[in-house]
Amino acid sequence: MACILKDCYLAYILIEMFGCTSVVFTRNCKATHFLTIMLRHLGLRAIPISGRMSQSNRVGALNQFMVGECNILICTDAAMRGFDIPSVNLVIYYDIPTDMKDYIHQMGRTARSTVAIFLVKQYEMEWFIKIENIFGKKFPEFPCQHELVL
Repeated sequence: MACILKDCYLAYILIEMFGCTSVVFTRNCKATHFLTIMLRHLGLRAIPISGRMSQSNRVGALNQFMVGECNILICTDAAMRGFDIPSVNLVIYYDIPTDMKDYIHQMGRTARSTVAIFLVKQYEMEWFIKIENIFGKKFPEFPCQHELVL
């Protein structure tokens, strides 16, 4: 899936799951800020957390998320280390973690979600298959119509 398609699918999923508390993991700070701006332009309440932010700004953004001022947290995995967010409904991996320890940390400690969705490009399939192998099962596809997403 090309990057522009990932953006379309991300927006589609978040609009379909409107009102859910969601955490979106990205690989870098640039993507975190870009996606936050894009989602805000679409009328969604998103807030970024990245390593380029001061610790006080990260804590402030997390507090806005925890009290419901924003329901979508866009973050890098490094920025989320040490935070514990028990009330997340949806985790979206905009970028698949390449280190399985990062994945386990994100799902196990950062967000105990009921739904996890991976946006997978063809070059990320190897990492995705490794994650499926950890769980010993094939994950179902998120139901959507490609034409509607675009």
